[in-house]
Order: sequence, then structure tokens, then C-alpha cells
Amino acid sequence: MRSARLAGCWLAAVLSCTAATARAGNAAPPKVEPELAPDKGLLAKIEALPDNTWMKLPPVKTAGDLSWCGKPDWPNTSGLSKRGPGGRDYCDKMAWAPDRKRALFCGANHQAPHYLNDVWEYDLAANTWVCLGAPDPQFTGTEEWFKNNAEFKDGVFQTKRGGPIRPCHTWSGLSYDSDKRKLYWLDPLRGLAFFGNNKEWFVGMHKMLGVSEEDLKTKWKPGGQFNAWRNTYIWVFDPYVRRWEVLTDNMPPVDEGSATEYVQELKQLWVAPGGPYLYDPDKKAIKSLKANGPGPGAELVTAYDPVNKVVVAVRGAKTHIYSFATNEWKLAQEKALVNGSDARSFFCYDPVAKRFVLHGLDPERKSWHLWLYDAKDNVWTEPERQGDFPAGGLPLGYYDPERNVAVFCGAGDVHVYRGKRAAD
Repeated sequence: MRSARLAGCWLAAVLSCTAATARAGNAAPPKVEPELAPDKGLLAKIEALPDNTWMKLPPVKTAGDLSWCGKPDWPNTSGLSKRGPGGRDYCDKMAWAPDRKRALFCGANHQAPHYLNDVWEYDLAANTWVCLGAPDPQFTGTEEWFKNNAEFKDGVFQTKRGGPIRPCHTWSGLSYDSDKRKLYWLDPLRGLAFFGNNKEWFVGMHKMLGVSEEDLKTKWKPGGQFNAWRNTYIWVFDPYVRRWEVLTDNMPPVDEGSATEYVQELKQLWVAPGGPYLYDPDKKAIKSLKANGPGPGAELVTAYDPVNKVVVAVRGAKTHIYSFATNEWKLAQEKALVNGSDARSFFCYDPVAKRFVLHGLDPERKSWHLWLYDAKDNVWTEPERQGDFPAGGLPLGYYDPERNVAVFCGAGDVHVYRGKRAAD
């Protein structure tokens, strides 16, 4: 009975979404800037890629606001103006923006070489990284830094440009809302990473921003509380106006190493582990789905199949499948010969090949591998390597539906992988 009700709710949501889209007339998105000329020669090579084949791209180009790179307020960033953001610790996911036909990325390293709130996007057609939003000066923890760069606004400690003060990683918690045309960054540390280990930062911040104990009791927005040090916010970046905002009400109470998927049919953000949860950005409301079955823990990687309405989650050697139709987690494989890690793997879904694509470091063999998962038959395979296999770097990537390739950017160089050619 419960499954039938959930399936009925899903069908109603899809029909409602379709009707609303028809009434709205599919208003055209704003102009994407900067305009970039496509590399026709490169696109022809990508188009010609056979099944199960890798290709290494030429060196990337860069564009956008790069004037800050290498300046004293942004240490160890001189190379970014030539190669883009690069792979960053525990930031394995890029978010495909269908209206821009590019993939967005942000997230901070683990202390070194820098930890910034910059925002980038990658345009495969032009093989170009674009800096959409320059970062605030790198956080130093000094009273002078707080005075010059931070504020307490609407109950949130944030930079004067509305972004996170001391940003954390994104893990697999980066998603793009294709309806609102905005990037969502699930942050379990509310933009104050490592503050729990340095109480002097809190003291200095409160002092310089004039925030009293009473303000903290009556005005501060705690977000979704997981424990004493974990309070979730969602940082939102609009790539068209290039501005930050923050969501704080009714947040999912999740820890580090969480994952999100934007479910276009529901116009909501799916969040795991726990729950899982659905967050409605319109109503600013959260719902725990209270799924049946054992779900995965934190430090997972996930990917969504919108046709079969399932999310596959991999954590270590374990493979879980969440079904929206039945609201159930299923432990599909206890010990597959794969390694899903928020620090050492990237995961996406290829709808043409109908396979989930996992590229990651095998801790036993101490080498990088590609694994493909058939959720229908519950089978993992490791295909024979063909082409220019990316054997290293930090995991970072996305699936590009315009060119039907998985894109891997974490090694500095960009590689693409064609699982299966689309039918003519």
C-alpha cells in the first residue's frame, strides 16, 4: 500500500511538472557569458570516439575573472589562471547545467594549498575553464580579516559578498537546480570549517562583527543540526548574476561526506545519508522519506537514473540502490571489486550506455581503474582499457549529455570517456 501511494505521488508530481512547464512556455534562459567559440576539430574527434574509449584533450584554456590569481590575498593560486581550479580534496563532483551546456564546480581544499570560495564552470565544446566568481580573500582568522571581509547578516556569518567565510569541501553534495538555474552546495559546517578546533576564531569574529551572546540566542540561524559542530546550510550561487545567497531554514541534518541529487521531476533536492531527505527550495521545507532497508553511511558517492527513478550509492566495496517508486534502500552488493570514495573516486550515470560509471583508486592494487555498473542486472564490470586512460589525480568530473561522454578533470588534463555511441 505504501509503495502504491508513493508511485501515485510520483506520477502526480511528474504530470504537474509537465503541465506547469507547458503553461510557462519554457521561457528561454538568459544569455550565457562569456560566449566561447567551440573547437570544431576537438568536437569532431569526440564525436568519432568509439565505444569504451578514452581520449586525452589538449591543454585547457581559461577565461573569466582571473585578475586575482597569484595575488597576495590568494596564496598559491598563480597556476589557476592557466589550468583552471584543478582537482580539490574531497570535491569529486561537477554539476551539469543544461541551460548553459557547461558544468559548474566549487569547493575548498583541505587546508593546502588554498581554501577558497571561487566558482568555475567548464565548457567542453571550447575546452575552457571559466571563473564565474572570484573568491573572497583567503581566510586568515585575524580580527582584521573579519573586519574587512565578514558580516553577520540575517542570522548568518558570511562574507560581505554573501559567501562562506571558511569554506569546506563539497564531497558529493554539489547539484544544479535546472528550474531555478542555480548551483546548490550542501555545507554541513555552515561556512565555518575548522572553527570547532579554534575557538579564538569565534571570539574574534563575534568581537569584530559586534555579535553578542543574546544575538546568538535570538538571531543566529543554526541550520540543520547533526551534532554540536555540524549545522547544515545550503550555499546557492547564481551563475547568471554571479551572486551568492544562503538557505538556512529546515535544512537536512547531515554530516560531512554527504551527497545530493537534484530531482527535476519533483523540483527538489534529494539528500543522503539518513532519511534520505527531500528539500523543497520553493517552500524551504524538508521531508524525511524514512526509507525502508539499510542505507549507506557518509563518505558515499551517488548518481541518479531519472528514467528508472533510482539513485545508486557506492561506499567502499558496498553498492546500495534507492528506489523512489518503493521508497526503499537495497544493499545490492556487499563486497564488489570496486572502491567508491568521496576522496578517491568520481561517479556518474551514462543514460546512453545505461551504466553507472565509477573512476577511482583501488586501495588494494594501488592504481586507478574504471568500473561500470548495470543496476538492472546488478553487475559490476571492469572494461578493457582503450585510449588515453587517466591514471591519477584527484577525482573530479561529470557526464556531458550534449557530447555523450563522461568528463574527468581532476588530473589537471581533461579526459573524456565514451561508453557507448548513441544510435543514429
